[in-house]
Amino acid sequence: MNKVFSALKRTQIVRAVVVFLAGVSMLLSTACSSTPNAPKVSGEGSYTGNAPQMEIYKRTQPNEGGMNEYSNVDPRANTSRAEAKAKGLVDNAERNIRRGFDDPREAPEQLGNVVREGSRNLGEQAQQTTEEVQQGVREGSRNLRRNIGEAREGAADVVQDVRGRTNKAVRDTQRALDNASDKLDNPA
Repeated sequence: MNKVFSALKRTQIVRAVVVFLAGVSMLLSTACSSTPNAPKVSGEGSYTGNAPQMEIYKRTQPNEGGMNEYSNVDPRANTSRAEAKAKGLVDNAERNIRRGFDDPREAPEQLGNVVREGSRNLGEQAQQTTEEVQQGVREGSRNLRRNIGEAREGAADVVQDVRGRTNKAVRDTQRALDNASDKLDNPA
């Protein structure tokens, strides 16, 4: 058993030594590397020298003054349906405006017609609601009368049942008393 523990201790020590040596070698290789320092940026020019700047990509949009000096709409997007829908909405709004009032002097009269129509509808709805409430009250009172009648019948049945049970209990008690008195008179 001691041999096993000593072997485990030796392997742990060997592992620790290997990890330590790997760390030291990494530090030395990083510190002693021979890569040149990166050029310092001074704010003038670039570290590519005096080479002319070239476009990396092909432009798809002309400069229009939008965000980043380009249009805010993708030039590949098909906007014809949106434009047609917008035009239809504008035309519909203009038709509604023209249909509304041909002459602004007619506005009060047309507004009065709308108010009269609304008040007539409101009166009809109030009448209908009143009739519905009255119908509900009639049905509720009918149900209440029926429930009271059923309760009376149920109460009569309960009273009759209580009378019967009371009479039975009195008879049973009388018999028990008679039996007890017979046993006292005849001790056998």
